[in-house]
Amino acid sequence: VLAGDARELLAKSTIDAQDKLNDLSKSTFVAVETIGALGFAGSQSGTNLEGMAKAIGNLNQNTALALGGNEEMGQVFRNMNIAVSELRNLSPDELFAKISDAFSSSQDEAVKAAYGAKLFGKAYQEVLPTLDEGGDKLRKNIQYYKQFSGVTAESVAKADAFNDEMDRMGARMEAS
Repeated sequence: VLAGDARELLAKSTIDAQDKLNDLSKSTFVAVETIGALGFAGSQSGTNLEGMAKAIGNLNQNTALALGGNEEMGQVFRNMNIAVSELRNLSPDELFAKISDAFSSSQDEAVKAAYGAKLFGKAYQEVLPTLDEGGDKLRKNIQYYKQFSGVTAESVAKADAFNDEMDRMGARMEAS
């Protein structure tokens, strides 16, 4: 009986985790596989999934500003050796890795703090440990996650549908 309970708990927690990825993907406009991979990479250095998602959401907004001609934001990217024209072709995980390369190679903590705050907003402090580890480690963790997690857009959609149905069933039971 205990083994059955453990399997049930594992299945439910897996479904809930994938449903959470679906929600974060919708709020950040980042593919579920990518937000999951970034979350995993962050967890390897002490950053939680929600902190990583918040940082990526802020980064996406600031990338859009730079692409839209905001000179101050464009200069932040250029100062990290990322051309504004390059931003259009970088996925969120590739961009995060390039920023991580710039952070890990800098010895000036004040400059890193200033750029981190500009790019990631208040979420900067949450992702600093991941940034400081460098892009190579981030890329390896992302690749590991994508290879072994089993998370796909389809599995996340099914988890979301399952939890939605469970919520509807619970509401019907409460109503009766």
